[in-house]
Amino acid sequence: MHDLLNAQLWTFKYRYWPNNKSRMYVLENTGDYVRTHNLRVGDFIMIYKDDDKNRFVLNLSSWLLSILVILARSR
Repeated sequence: MHDLLNAQLWTFKYRYWPNNKSRMYVLENTGDYVRTHNLRVGDFIMIYKDDDKNRFVLNLSSWLLSILVILARSR
């Protein structure tokens, strides 16, 4: 997956398996990405497919950044 912030290429492993009447989903090998971007509880990453370039792309959102954007819009 291509990182929008620093153009780095990351390799994650996506797995799922049945669990009772639902499924468990796991995205593995994310530790280096989390440490590189200093992610904390409440932050999230967005993964989407860029059909024009036929690749998957990563972007992140920090809870602090989200609050700053909301405050800026409210002024």
